[in-house]
Amino acid sequence: MSMSMHTILWSTQGGRAKACARRTTRILRDANHDTGTDTDNPIPDGYYGSSFDDYGARHFLKLGETASADKDGNDNDSNNDNDNDNDRVRVVSTPIDKRKLVILFVSTTGDAEQCDSIHETWKILLQRSLPHSQLSNVSFALFCLGDRAYGPQAFCAAGRKLAARMVQLGATPFCNIGYGDDGTPNGGVFADLDVWLENEFLPRIVGTVAQNGNIGGSSISISGNSSGDGDGDGSFARTGTRLPQSPYLVQVGKKNHAIAENGKKVKEWQMKEYQESYDDFFASQCPATAYHYNSANGDGEMGQGQGHRILHSQDASTEMDPRHGRPLFASIVSNERITATDWMQDTRHISIHVETKASSSQKTTNGKGNGNTCSKNGTHTTEELNTPSSSIPKPIPIPTPLPYQAGDIATIMPSNRKSIVDRFLSCLPSSIQSIANDPLHISTNIASTTQYHSAFTPWPTHATLRGILTHCADIGNLPEREDLRALSVFCNPSHPVGIDQKTKLVSLSETHDAALYGDYILREKRNWGDVLFDFDSIKFESSTSAGASTSASTSTGASTGASAKITNEMPFRTATADKLQTSFVPLTVEYLLMILAPIMPRHFSIASAPSSPSSTDLNLNLKEQGSSGMIGYSMRHGKYGFNLDLCVAVVEGETRRGRKYAGLCSKYLSSLKPSGSSNGSGRGTSTCNIRIWIRPGSFGKLPLDLNNDGRFCSPIMVVGAGTGVAPLRGLLHEREAIQRGLRQTSARAEQSKDENILVFGCRKSNSDYYYKEEWKSMEIADGYSLRVLTAFSQEQKHKMYVQRKLRVADEGLIIAKHILENNGAVYIAGGAKMARAVKDEIVECLGKLLPTGENGARSLLQKLQRKGKFSVEAW
Repeated sequence: MSMSMHTILWSTQGGRAKACARRTTRILRDANHDTGTDTDNPIPDGYYGSSFDDYGARHFLKLGETASADKDGNDNDSNNDNDNDNDRVRVVSTPIDKRKLVILFVSTTGDAEQCDSIHETWKILLQRSLPHSQLSNVSFALFCLGDRAYGPQAFCAAGRKLAARMVQLGATPFCNIGYGDDGTPNGGVFADLDVWLENEFLPRIVGTVAQNGNIGGSSISISGNSSGDGDGDGSFARTGTRLPQSPYLVQVGKKNHAIAENGKKVKEWQMKEYQESYDDFFASQCPATAYHYNSANGDGEMGQGQGHRILHSQDASTEMDPRHGRPLFASIVSNERITATDWMQDTRHISIHVETKASSSQKTTNGKGNGNTCSKNGTHTTEELNTPSSSIPKPIPIPTPLPYQAGDIATIMPSNRKSIVDRFLSCLPSSIQSIANDPLHISTNIASTTQYHSAFTPWPTHATLRGILTHCADIGNLPEREDLRALSVFCNPSHPVGIDQKTKLVSLSETHDAALYGDYILREKRNWGDVLFDFDSIKFESSTSAGASTSASTSTGASTGASAKITNEMPFRTATADKLQTSFVPLTVEYLLMILAPIMPRHFSIASAPSSPSSTDLNLNLKEQGSSGMIGYSMRHGKYGFNLDLCVAVVEGETRRGRKYAGLCSKYLSSLKPSGSSNGSGRGTSTCNIRIWIRPGSFGKLPLDLNNDGRFCSPIMVVGAGTGVAPLRGLLHEREAIQRGLRQTSARAEQSKDENILVFGCRKSNSDYYYKEEWKSMEIADGYSLRVLTAFSQEQKHKMYVQRKLRVADEGLIIAKHILENNGAVYIAGGAKMARAVKDEIVECLGKLLPTGENGARSLLQKLQRKGKFSVEAW
């Protein structure tokens, strides 16, 4: 098996699986280079695999087929899954040492499901029509990522399911499966990855390659190098780093002044000069399951159905959405603190107006220019609402999908704070600082039709470096081990401590110094700017390197990587056991774009209900339209869209050594102020600066059916702690809105007090009891029943948690009555440990009553989960 005969795929929600693939690929590539086996290796430097869906389900299945045109399993022609079936070839069983090796890194979501980046591939793999020999020519090495806090059944569930399915389709495990735990000390999943690589994967691949005569018995280093001296000690350690090759090409354009619209400065991503480039970048971060909206933020008049969510049955192609995955734009309606002012935690209730379409240009209806309008979709002005209803033409009722469902998720793309960007820029070489505000034209030498392109960040092709660092690059994040290793080649040996700093960065990236990485990066929360500040030899420019780099960077239209190109053409020099390689590359914009990761969108459970009266604009939902009108939609400052609420706990604090830190997105949202009027341009003013997608959550099958007497067919129990109450608030408000609508049309029977049960936990009732007054009013509301059970952990000698509250409520019978007697649904949201404890409590309670014990209780919960009557959303 040639070491180049492998395909690397990953599925990730937050980027960890992709980072694991990056580290593994670097180790394999360096070993390939050092052993002289990469002369025909088609994998470029910097490539570390593709997501499953970017690679394509059809190409994944073809890995199990034999074809002379695909000798090494790396198909560079196209990733289109709509290939003609005529190119399928006969599946023939192959000896294990000749099979195509697929290296997989699979993350598990909080609800123990597959991530978005494997969504389409997983659906195809589950097709019953696939033959059991489909992957008989494939061997796979699998590393699963998860968190043991979710419990043994949920831990790495997605990876275990994938492994089982691949075996069913004929694939053979290459080595033992690896398991990464977020809770592992000094590195989390990355510490577990190194153990798996060193103990399982690398020895196995060394033995396989040695049998084929490609390495000759040399060992592969966990640090990314090979020991070719045949010392036979089995060591996986050696110093030295390879010089990188950036796939990006950067041209510096002419300097221009800041662009303003309507006399007001706007964000760079809002500027007309850069809009399209930024929109394409944002679209690349779109969640795979995000909703699409008809004519979102388009131009022209609104017709029927425009600005509304496209149902899945209508969403056969994203081409129906003219934005093609680009985010919606939103503005802040209100931003209020809901914890006590003297409480340590700042938690915010944030109301947002999401624009799905700009309003059309106003037209006069009487020819006198008085501004009274009536749009095609039945939107009426205030004067028309004051007119007798008999004089208002009744629009034809059009079924309109709600803008989202209760329990859905808002995915938000934040921006870095100015102080973070300024500090980062100040730690870069002066040749880069000097062009920070100049327009850059960025391209890549990797064709978009190859499987490699998805491994590289599709940065905006036209932007300034400052803009990219502000809105696109995750410079406020903690650098990974591979990032530190990548930075080591930029330490200038001419600096007084340049070689020492290089050695330190390499050491921080290695397994044997995991504790050092934990102390320096993880516990002290050091971000990119902090690391660059500490390792100032990266910024240092000697007279030779500074002159070459500066002259290449500041001339108009010149490439910033001219000096780097010359350096990359130098032969790679390996390090000896007693001398560290001193060759270095001056840091340029090209290399910076290669090593920086993009900002990952953050996910927040929506804390509101689309059917709630507070979500609907009466001007858009007249009584004449009835329930088929535009419930859930509203107009704000002339912008058509919908409102939603978020409950956001601001992440901020100090490390043991007094270093202050803050969460990127929570701090970003907490700093936003309610916006003023829009400028009518379609993208709004600079206050309309939230980029957002809406995607399905874990509670999509909320029971909303009513009996003839007006009661819900299924009662619900929602259990949450802290901000876990956010999606539960949406579920309760949605059911309340349904019953309120019924109450307006008919009489309703007396309600059971257990029809809606909220079990909420926090520390203190007067400090962090979120929505306290709201729950009280719902408990006594006419025609709606809510029972609230609270658990305050710090208000008594023995701490009271939500799982204990369930154990003692109704003499310990509340769970059994709700599930077994009342056929109720249970929804849990909050921290992983809390969610696991609540689930264990339910299993224990039901196990005491069911004849099959706790095994029967788990089977019952699995059955309820398939019906959508038991769901967990944990983080």
